[in-house]
Amino acid sequence: MFGKKVDSATAKDAFRAAAKARSEGFTGLTLDFEATTRAYPEGVIQVVALTDRLRASGMHFDVILPRDRSLQGVFEANNWAHFMSPLLHAKTSDGGDRHLPLRRYGTAQEQKQIVDDALELLLHQMKVERPVLHALEWSLNEITDNVLNHAEASEGGLVQIVTYREKRRIQFVVADSGRGILASMRETQPKLKKHTDAIGEAMKQGVTRNREIGQGNGLAGALRIATGSNGSMTILSGAGEIRVIRPPGSAKHQHHADVRRGAEGFAGTMVFMELGIDRLVNLEEVLNFGKGGPDFDYLDAAYGEGSEDIRLDVSEESVGFGSRAAGDAFRTKIDNLLRAKPQSAIVLDWTGVPLVSSSFADEVLGRLFVDLGPVTFTSRVRSVGMEKLVRQITDQAILQRASQALARHR
Repeated sequence: MFGKKVDSATAKDAFRAAAKARSEGFTGLTLDFEATTRAYPEGVIQVVALTDRLRASGMHFDVILPRDRSLQGVFEANNWAHFMSPLLHAKTSDGGDRHLPLRRYGTAQEQKQIVDDALELLLHQMKVERPVLHALEWSLNEITDNVLNHAEASEGGLVQIVTYREKRRIQFVVADSGRGILASMRETQPKLKKHTDAIGEAMKQGVTRNREIGQGNGLAGALRIATGSNGSMTILSGAGEIRVIRPPGSAKHQHHADVRRGAEGFAGTMVFMELGIDRLVNLEEVLNFGKGGPDFDYLDAAYGEGSEDIRLDVSEESVGFGSRAAGDAFRTKIDNLLRAKPQSAIVLDWTGVPLVSSSFADEVLGRLFVDLGPVTFTSRVRSVGMEKLVRQITDQAILQRASQALARHR
């Protein structure tokens, strides 16, 4: 039975219970979250990874969801309940507009899709400079790739991504039920004995178990990105945990290393990373590669290189056309693309969109018109494929928003 809070520290209760159940010959375990009122991804996903590992050995799990109806919805919407007990709880692909629900990956193609979806989420959620996208893309690529190359996890990796728009932060958790960092690092450093020592070695630049498949820059670079953005990074593997945080306004980072007694049953690895969106991190400087940015990144791959026009299919970009919230997310993405690619224009293809609400039109085109100004808007935002009624609604929204702006300046 879990208590009121499930986080990284309290997740080890599940490891103790599982170890006891197995020692007593039980083949099943009920995970009881009935009393839980707060649950955090970095804690729950450890429990999910544990169920992965033990299910492969024949154990099965039931889940009692929290009494709190709101938290029940969180367990279901995040796929936590599904991955702990797949037969009893359905999987969802819709995690809402502020996060990506827990997902599993086992191939390079699935990994790439997760990274792409994470970047799209951030583009829709908040105004963000291109270097922040570089930092997120690189960090998430490196950490998820570690699972494929080092973990030897039969079930693959687990990823969840959450954005906090008001706090201007993004968090992601990557976990696996594989052999853990200590077993992996012992291939080249057989004298390592402690989980915390192995984690510390893995966080050093240039340290890796096998240079044929990695150069040891992944965790070290991600750590620099996290602290450079006034964020944090936690790595847990086996009974070891290291947490590094750089508080806002501080010139130094804080380092905590702990032995999680009772957590020996968690043989896999979990990496939790938080990035601050407003503190720009130059990726090449962080990685000691000099100055500048990547020559080719996700935005180039998805929306074209150089100054060529960016074409967006409106019917695929928005989750709906009747709310101001949907319009806000779509406008945020357009604004991010315009700033990231200043030589490009945006072509909005409205084919297949029969109707939009005035609120949606105002939030997307009305606000863009005022924010950019008439000349810039006309040269950089173009609409094609509009139904007559959609054009009338958007024209009206632009005129009304422009009139309000003029009235305020008189």
